[in-house]
Amino acid sequence: TQRLEERLQQTGSKNISLSELTLKSGQGEAWIGEIIVSGPQVLVHYTDDTVSMEKKFYDDHGSLWHRTGDRGCFDNDGHLWLAGRIGDEIQWNNTIIDPFGPEIAINEHPNIVLSALIQTDSTQPPTLVYQTVDNFSPQLFDHLEAELSTQLASFNLTGTRFRAVKSIPVDNRHNSKINRKLLRNSAIKCQYNWFLRRLFSLIGRLKRHSSAPLTINCPTHDNTTTREATHEQR
Repeated sequence: TQRLEERLQQTGSKNISLSELTLKSGQGEAWIGEIIVSGPQVLVHYTDDTVSMEKKFYDDHGSLWHRTGDRGCFDNDGHLWLAGRIGDEIQWNNTIIDPFGPEIAINEHPNIVLSALIQTDSTQPPTLVYQTVDNFSPQLFDHLEAELSTQLASFNLTGTRFRAVKSIPVDNRHNSKINRKLLRNSAIKCQYNWFLRRLFSLIGRLKRHSSAPLTINCPTHDNTTTREATHEQR
């Protein structure tokens, strides 16, 4: 993707040499890249030309290519594997990790309905947002997260935080694509509320040792989750 962006900036959307961009299997982790498609089914433009053409370009043979925004790779048998969406990568423990692999492993757990691995920014630990089956006992959350921690460790995701929710938001059009932007925004809000609770606790301790009056208005906390667990993996 980075190389494609560089070529587009240098030459515009025409005469892009695919031989310089194509990633081959056997190149290590770097061979996971953006999936682009070409063929008679690829439209030249949509109603809004400005937006649609930002995702298309012509190669040096005149063929039109569409940038899907998906990350993936070919295996040695020529099978295409999806890894995640561009912008959803997790940067953690000195590696770049795409979310689909860990999520598929987590979703196989019998008590998990759906999961989403997100990160608010590269300086923060990733968060696994998960939805449990109906009637899951709250007393079993610690045990469940210990099991999930073991699974995530195999993907080099030690230190991941957890957050249990009633339901994970999905795209209205497909009812399957996870709305990660909404989850990231919600995670930022939870971090902010956690900071406020720590701050109010500190102020409360200071008030008990001071006679000066102090008034603080606290904003409404996020009550959409069934449980919030911001502790790190054990």
